[in-house]
Amino acid sequence: MLIAGTKKCPSCAKVIAANAIRCIHCGKYLDTDPYEIVPDGFKFGIAFDGEVIMHGIESKEAKETVAMLNSVKKEAG
Repeated sequence: MLIAGTKKCPSCAKVIAANAIRCIHCGKYLDTDPYEIVPDGFKFGIAFDGEVIMHGIESKEAKETVAMLNSVKKEAG
């Protein structure tokens, strides 16, 4: 039985907060994109789970790379 303000994780079926973006039990992202563009000096970087994994790239390349990575992540589940 779920309590108000909670839901089940689609991956591990454990109860999590209804507004959670990542499961605290299995670590799976729920409805958000795990890769994001972050400022990196005069250029940009790409972060995954809050950790910058790519540095010093141009805006257009960052947008294209993040879109590709997030689409692959969604397909892989």
